[in-house]
Amino acid sequence: MPAPEPGQKWGILGGVFDPVHLGHLAIATEIFEDRQLDGVFLTPAFDPPHRDKQPHATFSDRVVMLQMVCESEPRLSVCTIEKDLKRPSYTLRTIRALRQKYKDVDFRFIIGADNLVQLKTWHHWETLLDEVHLLVGYRPGANLDAIDDYPQMKIDIIETKLVDISSTDIREAVRQGVTDNELKRLVSPQVADYIIKNGLYR
Repeated sequence: MPAPEPGQKWGILGGVFDPVHLGHLAIATEIFEDRQLDGVFLTPAFDPPHRDKQPHATFSDRVVMLQMVCESEPRLSVCTIEKDLKRPSYTLRTIRALRQKYKDVDFRFIIGADNLVQLKTWHHWETLLDEVHLLVGYRPGANLDAIDDYPQMKIDIIETKLVDISSTDIREAVRQGVTDNELKRLVSPQVADYIIKNGLYR
């Protein structure tokens, strides 16, 4: 998988990815193209700080599923750095660790517009905005009122396609006995097969 090189510009899309779904891939690839990035790191949280986002699948399973989607998408790469960092997995720690590891790389942090509302609950969010530029994927119909709460020069709003999928809904669908074909409309075929084969989210 590709890795950042000095002088390049990379995006970082963090999340629990439990599981990674087509919505994650859409925002990553669309922002990659719009901002002319050299690559995007998909960075799974090892120990999410918010109690309601604790993973259902193991870190290893989530990484394997991410690797599967990246094998067919050369613009994306999996970054497991949070496994080696102090817990919990704060975004600010991740950004600083990546900058230390990949010197002279211009990192941008990717989030969905819905996360702007929660941004002020993040660990040292003001320091985070001082240290990294945000690329905010805006889906038609999303509420952008929260943008006024943050310094405009640190945030770029990028319109992306509406992909109404959530990991929570996917896990519930699996519990309810979703068919293979239905699951493959929500996640990549490889991820769907992995979920079914390993009995995840049952």
